Amino acid sequence: MHPFVADTGFNTGNSFSSTATISLAGATNPAPAAVYQSVAGRRRSTTPSAVLTAGNSYLVRLHFVELSFTAAGQRTFNVAINGTSVLANFDIFANAGANHALIRGIQHDRE
Repeated sequence: MHPFVADTGFNTGNSFSSTATISLAGATNPAPAAVYQSVAGRRRSTTPSAVLTAGNSYLVRLHFVELSFTAAGQRTFNVAINGTSVLANFDIFANAGANHALIRGIQHDRE
């Protein structure tokens, strides 16, 4: 069993599935390929998907794949954890290309 949980607590966006073959090459401890084929195009989480204990440090692993856009610069976005910016102007395609799993591990201290 993999410790992957679908995102919850969102207030906008849409979802879709893809049958694209996902490359996991070079990804350390990737999710199963099917995780990357289920896309949640959501913009803002209103509740955490896990309860984190104050005063502890956590490694937050963000899993990405670009299934829609075909060139760098077509989609960039920001990621914040508890109001702290952790990725700015992030572009999945520029970092990994299309249909390729990309994982970013971010150390986060829960205050």
